[in-house]
Amino acid sequence: SLLTEQRARLERRSLTKLRERIDEYRLGIEITDLQWLDVHPPQAVVPSYRQVADALEDRELFINEAEAYASRTLLAAVGERAFSHLQMAARLRSPDAANSPARTDWQLSNELWQQLLLPDASGIPLLSGSAAAILQDGFASSIRHAQSAKGTSQRFESLFSVFNGNRDLTHQHLYWTMLSEVLSQRPLTIIDPAIAGKKHLWLGDQVPTALFPLSGTPVEPRLQQDYPMGPPGPTQRGN
Repeated sequence: SLLTEQRARLERRSLTKLRERIDEYRLGIEITDLQWLDVHPPQAVVPSYRQVADALEDRELFINEAEAYASRTLLAAVGERAFSHLQMAARLRSPDAANSPARTDWQLSNELWQQLLLPDASGIPLLSGSAAAILQDGFASSIRHAQSAKGTSQRFESLFSVFNGNRDLTHQHLYWTMLSEVLSQRPLTIIDPAIAGKKHLWLGDQVPTALFPLSGTPVEPRLQQDYPMGPPGPTQRGN
């Protein structure tokens, strides 16, 4: 650790100790800085030390890339003016933190959110970007839903007044309309109750006697009476 992230701390401690020793001797010398230049790891661990150093550099690189990505995403979400306002809020909240152009240590409180929504002197809010677009779409959607609900309510009230004028007629209309809609989607077999008996179809010259009920009346006279021109042909139907 003394060769990597603790090296700066070691230099500060060494500088303090050196100043104390110089003050004891009263040499009239002021030490302004101290740096350990020739501090090297043992030869056996040089490759590992270089890997650690490379990993620390990669870590700083990844941190910088992540902060840059966060800044780009935030800038696209809230816009340039709101982004600057958030950065200023972060600096006021923690002034001792590292002052970088990509501050991500801000916290979006209700007060800060209201500040982003307030219009400036020109009447334009600080918030823009995709966040403002989502808010505008929601506002437009709320207006559409409110107007649609209002129109539906007014139409219902007008229909309700007509309904009160003739309830029976309205009930009949609604009943048959709903019945038509339901039955139109289903296969139906309609039977006329006025039709009695059993229908038969035969082909040929001779009428089968089994088609007629047993009675004392001969079959042929009935056929001659029903059909003076003779029994029905192949394309004729009889009952």
